[in-house]
Amino acid sequence: MSITYACGQCGAVDCKLWRPMSVLANEVELVCWKCLEAKGHAVRLNDADPRYRSDQVYTPEIEHTCYSPAVPDLDGSWWGYTSVPNWWVAWWKALPDTRDDCVYCGGSGKIGGGKYDCVFCKGTGVRENTEPEKGQPKEEGD
Repeated sequence: MSITYACGQCGAVDCKLWRPMSVLANEVELVCWKCLEAKGHAVRLNDADPRYRSDQVYTPEIEHTCYSPAVPDLDGSWWGYTSVPNWWVAWWKALPDTRDDCVYCGGSGKIGGGKYDCVFCKGTGVRENTEPEKGQPKEEGD
């Protein structure tokens, strides 16, 4: 089985994705942070109160599905939540939180231990649109 690491609802890539638990591997539809929030879920990955901080998403008032980090294994399936090796946990945590976050700094806007503005997003944490808008001419030399 081949894995496409993209949100099944909006197509987001290069960001953290979640998968529904207790679903067969070949039936998994990955979901990004923004699509989870659009469904009404509260993603509490960066909650200010550490007692409520979690990488799992579960809101029983909305649906009875628990979402866990989507971490692919080498066999084309998904690691179980408690079985993920440390290096794969580090890989998932290093992904930007959302598709709009800068891929280089992960949306923090800072690099070098937080001392310097990211050179790619100019310290904003948001990806800059590198494509000209429709109807706008490209700059000379492009």
